Amino acid sequence: MEKIFRVLFPEQGLAVREEQIRLCHEMLDTLLGEQIALCDAGVGIGKTYAYLVACVLLRKYSMLTGRGNPLEQRPVVVSTSSIALQKAILTEYIPFLSRVLLEQGIIQSPLRAVVRKGKEHFVCDNRLEQRIEAIRHKQKNAVQKAALLSLRKHYDMDSVKNLSGFDRRLVCVPKFCPRECPGRQMCRYQRYLEESRKQDVFIQICNHNYLLADAYHRAEGYKPLLSDYRTLIVDEAHKRIGVQFTDEPTGNLDSKTSMDVILLMQSISRQFHQTTIMITHNEEIAQMADRTIRIEDGKVVSGGVRYAR
Repeated sequence: MEKIFRVLFPEQGLAVREEQIRLCHEMLDTLLGEQIALCDAGVGIGKTYAYLVACVLLRKYSMLTGRGNPLEQRPVVVSTSSIALQKAILTEYIPFLSRVLLEQGIIQSPLRAVVRKGKEHFVCDNRLEQRIEAIRHKQKNAVQKAALLSLRKHYDMDSVKNLSGFDRRLVCVPKFCPRECPGRQMCRYQRYLEESRKQDVFIQICNHNYLLADAYHRAEGYKPLLSDYRTLIVDEAHKRIGVQFTDEPTGNLDSKTSMDVILLMQSISRQFHQTTIMITHNEEIAQMADRTIRIEDGKVVSGGVRYAR
């Protein structure tokens, strides 16, 4: 780690930042100990390289110590609040770090990353052709029509300018894709999913809403949206929504880990002035709340507030 930040990065024109190095050490220690860390990184520290390097070294350490089993090779998930940071991680940070580490033999293959997002961002080829056929002999804004036709080459609609909201809704991948769809074998969205789930994908990048949707799917027993991951980095956590809803957040955890999670939630709520609403059957956890509302047989029996009509 010291060589990366004090020698290799400066050779590429980056300054040595002591706080960045300390942050990376803290993150790597947390990952190796399979713990949870809440890091307050100020502007200019270089937090992105700090956690990316920590994640790379975690995987390398696991392989060198004989812990390189399939579970240890699960990907890293980086959740952010902004598209700009997602793009920067994918097109700037990862390629730069990959090149530097490859040249020095620290890694043996390039680092791969993908952006994960909802179906509504991608084109359904069947629906696209139906829409193009529907407007073939109709008057349509020339710029919007050109944007629509360009989707034959670009399956990610976020990469196409001047596409109308109406067209987006008509041609996006539907909420439920029928397995008997005639275009499934050649579907670009299905190929994107297959690529994103490959074992050599080191980092999955998503936004906070997608991360929460994945957590909901797992809690409800649905198919997860994200591949099973070993490490979760929640970047820009302070930009989460002001209210968080959690249903039995410690239901499948042991007592010590449950307490760690609750204390972390309390810390995040107070530091970032957020309200956390938690549903639980655990009396001990309920007693830790600032306010407790008890519900029995579908009715509030204590802790509720009557509002004037």
